[in-house]
Amino acid sequence: MALTDKAIKALKPGEKTYKVADRDGLYLSVAPSGTMSFRFNYRYNNRQQTVTLGKYGEITLAQAREKLLKAKADLAAGISPAKKKQEIKNTLAENSFSVWLDKYTEECGVADSTKKMRGYAIDNYLRPALGKMSLFEITENEVRALAEDLVKQQAPSTALLCRMIIKNVYTFASMHGGPKLKSPTDFVRPSSIHTFKSRTRAMSPREIGYVLNGIEQSSSDISSKSAFKLILLTLLRKSEVINGVWSEIDWNEKTWRIPAERMKTKRPHNVYLSKQAFDILVCLRTLSTCKSDFIFPAKYGLNKPMATSTPNRLLELGMANAKKAGIEIEPCTIHDLRRTASTLLNEAEFNSDWIEASLAHVASGVRAVYNVADYREFPAVSYSRRQEAR
Repeated sequence: MALTDKAIKALKPGEKTYKVADRDGLYLSVAPSGTMSFRFNYRYNNRQQTVTLGKYGEITLAQAREKLLKAKADLAAGISPAKKKQEIKNTLAENSFSVWLDKYTEECGVADSTKKMRGYAIDNYLRPALGKMSLFEITENEVRALAEDLVKQQAPSTALLCRMIIKNVYTFASMHGGPKLKSPTDFVRPSSIHTFKSRTRAMSPREIGYVLNGIEQSSSDISSKSAFKLILLTLLRKSEVINGVWSEIDWNEKTWRIPAERMKTKRPHNVYLSKQAFDILVCLRTLSTCKSDFIFPAKYGLNKPMATSTPNRLLELGMANAKKAGIEIEPCTIHDLRRTASTLLNEAEFNSDWIEASLAHVASGVRAVYNVADYREFPAVSYSRRQEAR
């Protein structure tokens, strides 16, 4: 008599493994542990062999019967179902996400700061979620679930970083002897994960202090920490800081002279460095052992700057460490640092034209000409006061 779901659910484990026949050679093996597996015995090369088609609960009775038909079709074609299953298992193991992730991280040299940032995302999110799956098994559903979970944890930059790493692993595998598969990230656009929209968020001095303390507690290198601090101290955009080169620093005048081609406004911009900002640059120059033109070079490619995502990750780490200390900070982005500086300086009643000039906003809409000699003193004095007040 053929098996039914009702009959299977009524089966109880015994002291020894026993079999219950279904039909067409399919049977259910019931182990003392209670595990029930669908199996099929057959002869191949004059030897009896057995293939396990799946465990009851993981597959249904109907699915087991379908697998039986496929196994018999393989056998008729001269293929051992058990051997084929093992080969598939080996292929999946050889092409697990973890295997190709390791190969990708080993062969693709990146800066130490980037390596630490990726390592954090890999060890804490990617391996736990996808490590045991093969490249064949990961779908857009797993990618989206991971990203949505990270966004809920207020880590949108990490969510986007994880998506990028997954995409890179699939590309790397296809170019280095692995399966040529379409990356599941192709169906999960970055904009569907998170969009950093323009907002009115400005951090309070207390929040800045908590974030900076949180960053100092992290294991990030001094270069990454310094880049974050200079974004806050200079009012420059993230790209303008991390793409900075040493030749732009006028040490005698304590001025950072940025050429027009590097500015969003396409006009040259001078940053009159505060004591804190100047000290950071002196420290970086003193500690620098590499021959790179960049102030913040990528250690595994000295002809390019650090990853643009590094400051974002530092901000997230600072907020995360603050949270561990019981301090909740409203979500914010790197660009909010410029808005924060503008807000705090305006609240301190500094000349608004000078503030706009420091932000490189001197254009239509900003009031006429100001005294350059007076303005020159503004950044150094105002930034120093702001830091000392913190």
